[in-house]
Amino acid sequence: MSYDSLNKFLLGFIFGMIWLSIIILPFLDGSNSVANIIQSIGALSTGFSAFIALIAFLWNIQKSRIKSLSDDAILNLERAYEVFTKGSTLDEPIKDRLIWLTAARHLKEYENIKKELVTSSSETQFRIVLSHEEYWRSKFYELLKGKNGCGLSEYAYHDGTLKIDSNQIAPSSLAVIYSFIEWPEGKEDPLANVDHLKIFKESKILLKNRGLEKYLTTRFKSYKNAFSEEIDT
Repeated sequence: MSYDSLNKFLLGFIFGMIWLSIIILPFLDGSNSVANIIQSIGALSTGFSAFIALIAFLWNIQKSRIKSLSDDAILNLERAYEVFTKGSTLDEPIKDRLIWLTAARHLKEYENIKKELVTSSSETQFRIVLSHEEYWRSKFYELLKGKNGCGLSEYAYHDGTLKIDSNQIAPSSLAVIYSFIEWPEGKEDPLANVDHLKIFKESKILLKNRGLEKYLTTRFKSYKNAFSEEIDT
């Protein structure tokens, strides 16, 4: 049962117990109504308290498990990039078969953990993990786009000889790493619905950025028209 499911189940049980109490009270024996009411309420309270304690225990276990999975997922992303760059600033990845394989294995492990989080985590925790994924995707992308922005050369993957060398990069690691930097299919761009023209018009951003204003009004017709209308009015 997921974290969110536990939450919904607990709330449902609470309301169920309340309605159960309301329903059974009218049917208690009238001769000892006060005693029966007190006894019934006590029994319900005891059972309810025990159930709440059990749910709280299971809830804490689930929260701890989700946190552990999330931390492990993020750690695999960090390790993948650290291995890929050997912890240093590089213009392109090192041509080393083992490094590519190790980085790919960490990314694959991340994907496996993420699949588990889909069915067991809270929505909020899952979004946090995805935000880390987006950050590390951009880091990998910057490294793999190459110095000229057109990707790495053929010789970034082998030693340049016709003979197959033992240090050539494995296709399996290439597939995992390059698929990771692709924009996920079906994922919505968070900037897709941003009303950027409205933001610039209603804020004071351009007052201190004349170069930015000139760029926008020169390069984009919508901005040129919008600011021309403001001047005319």
